[in-house]
Amino acid sequence: MEIICSRSEFAKGLKLAESLADRVSALSALQGILLEASKNTLTIRSTDLNTGFEMSFVTQVKKEGRAVIPVRPSIQLVSSVSGEALHIETDGAAIHFTTQNTTSSVKGYPSDDFPKLPRLKGENRITIAAADFLSAVRKTVFSASRSDIRPEIASVWVRGISDGLVKMAATDSFRLSEASFKGDGRIFSFLFPWKRLVEFAKILEQFDGPMECIFDGQQFFASHKDFSYFTRLTEGKFPDYEQVIPTSFISEAVVSRVELIANLRVAGIFSGQLKEGRFKTYPSDQLLEILTTSNDI
Repeated sequence: MEIICSRSEFAKGLKLAESLADRVSALSALQGILLEASKNTLTIRSTDLNTGFEMSFVTQVKKEGRAVIPVRPSIQLVSSVSGEALHIETDGAAIHFTTQNTTSSVKGYPSDDFPKLPRLKGENRITIAAADFLSAVRKTVFSASRSDIRPEIASVWVRGISDGLVKMAATDSFRLSEASFKGDGRIFSFLFPWKRLVEFAKILEQFDGPMECIFDGQQFFASHKDFSYFTRLTEGKFPDYEQVIPTSFISEAVVSRVELIANLRVAGIFSGQLKEGRFKTYPSDQLLEILTTSNDI
């Protein structure tokens, strides 16, 4: 394999693929990141067999081929050298990186056993904007349980409903968050593991535009013009959380979001081990009081 590519584009692909490489796998190839050069395109791929990422971009291919490079030293190397043009060439087990001022070599892994990402087929598919999906993830994923004792609440519930919206919901049984965005009217649902969703969100931060999502009860596949992503889903049933949302309230206040956040940060210093706070409204004085206390301080 021999190519000349954009160093910044190559570094971007390595960074996104890094977290999905399986560094403890018994299969040495999965501990690295695959580079595959073919028809003026460089493909970067990583997987731990449960999830996977693939990104392709146009580059100058002098000789087609493939190689698996070690994750950490390759990222550090590409991020540290200067110059935009990066020449990559394989020589047996060695991969050589050359810029205008530097030449470096790393030992690669066998590439023969590196798997392809599975391509799902089926009727469960929707086309959504990456920005809308990312925005909903940011508003919900923090509420998912961090314990794997109950996998269904260590996941975010994604579902399409009849009024054309796509809803995301997450809960750890103490808190609950929900977000929605416009869909195509299809009815569906699946449970996305929160750890995988955080990884997927980091990928979506780098791309824009529509993506096609294909899924069943066990797997999820996203296809974008610049990348592909695959992960296994959680099997189970999400709690019927809508039944616990109150339909009426005792108190209501409209407050400045900026002021509320600032005062919560101050109150949090004295919130104790349980991180609890009391809210009290004074309608006649137009005041909202936040009270916290800690027996230690």
